[in-house]
Amino acid sequence: MSFKPSRQRVLSAAWTVLVAASTFVPCVQVLHAQSDGIVTHRITGNTETWQVREPNIKKKILSFPQIRFRVGDQIKVSGGGCVQTGGAGKTWKRYVDPLGPNSDRLYHGMVLLPGAIGELPADNLNDFARILIVKGTAFTVKPISDPSMLHLWLGYEDDNYDDNGYWGQDEGTQGQCKIGNSFVEHAFALVTIVHPRLHLPTVPTGPAKP
Repeated sequence: MSFKPSRQRVLSAAWTVLVAASTFVPCVQVLHAQSDGIVTHRITGNTETWQVREPNIKKKILSFPQIRFRVGDQIKVSGGGCVQTGGAGKTWKRYVDPLGPNSDRLYHGMVLLPGAIGELPADNLNDFARILIVKGTAFTVKPISDPSMLHLWLGYEDDNYDDNGYWGQDEGTQGQCKIGNSFVEHAFALVTIVHPRLHLPTVPTGPAKP
């Protein structure tokens, strides 16, 4: 006597396999370099990790519409590395927690996450927060009037952007960009997005059909 599974059991088994695959198999996607930074993307289960390497610090404000999030997501931002701030002498500084003259008001990497960190419009650094202040803290995204704006914005505090960049690396002001015999890596921002787990549809159960 052969066993023939019911259609309901087949659907249930297929759904279980699909959920397991989407939950436990990581997917890595590397995006091409763009003028505002080198963006990489990793998905593991319900968590997305985005990294922006060498963010363009020749601009005050950067928009990354591909780094999107949704209402209810939990987001953490961090960063590190060093940048060239221009001028004479050893002028590299840390991107998140710079040292040296004027570092109380300049040279900080900034972030705006509409619905979570800062406020729109994204046209003034007064609407942003320093990565130093918010890093490591989980923020929950709340509804905003224009959901199309729910994406990452980065900023940089400076009084002259023309000579910024990643050229002529040195140990930096007060040696802040050197560890041992090596220079600190170039600047990066890291964004981790945790999506709420979806409520999986219930497969109807009942007596198996012959």
